[in-house]
Amino acid sequence: MEKVAEHINEMQRIHEEYGAIFDHLFRQHQKSCKQPIDLSPGDLLYYGGVEWLNISDFLGKIKKGLELHAMCFVFKTAVVFLCKERLRQKKKLMVSAVGVPGKNSSSEVEIIRYQVLIPVTEVQVRASSMKDMDSHFLWELIHLKSQLQRRSEKVYHLSNSTSEFRNAFLKTIRQIIRESVRNMNIPANKPSSSSSNISNKGNTNTLQPSRSVPKKKAPTVQSATLQRHSAGNIDYDNLESYDNVPETQIGHDQSNFQTRSKTVSDGMGESRRPASPRRHQ
Repeated sequence: MEKVAEHINEMQRIHEEYGAIFDHLFRQHQKSCKQPIDLSPGDLLYYGGVEWLNISDFLGKIKKGLELHAMCFVFKTAVVFLCKERLRQKKKLMVSAVGVPGKNSSSEVEIIRYQVLIPVTEVQVRASSMKDMDSHFLWELIHLKSQLQRRSEKVYHLSNSTSEFRNAFLKTIRQIIRESVRNMNIPANKPSSSSSNISNKGNTNTLQPSRSVPKKKAPTVQSATLQRHSAGNIDYDNLESYDNVPETQIGHDQSNFQTRSKTVSDGMGESRRPASPRRHQ
């Protein structure tokens, strides 16, 4: 019960601190894209602070002394990345009755310097085996380019102080990518049923076979590198199978009566089923 209470309190704190930001990003996303996403606390799988290494590529030259904090939130349908600046404002207390000046008190104000919502179908992650000078563990959060939105690919170079934190981000984001691929609405491949037209004329039976409909190969997920995953790379290959229809003729009796050829239906050739998609773990 204590863990449940702690989790509820933590989700409540996140909603109070970042709920307005999530709502703003959600509304902006709905204007440009109708893809359903959910940024509610119940869909939050993992979050934490990260160090943004290439921040100057997005915000320009950073002045010394600024307190910048980057956060990454992994939801079931999207990833939210933001950077906030913490400002300290000094407030001077009122002078006491005896004329002694009061002490200074400081209050913190946070300003969001950067924020982005990346749908699960547009996100990739890539780990790096290299470490920076501070022995931090590096990884990349990638927002894929979109010709429809005229957006080029954006790569955020991030790092964590431990491999556990970095691997947790990578594992969780890869998990939502796999789930997104698994939940895509792909038409089911149903085998075509053979329809036979049987006509009885005298002692002669004629079977008219139907040709099997070409089947599509099941989707396969491909990654650009061993540690790069995407929910949007799916290829379809057509696999056609044809029925073999041998014909035989048999002569009967002295009247040289010739029977009509019997056509063997689809049973002679089974169309190969496509292999199941192989997912890279």
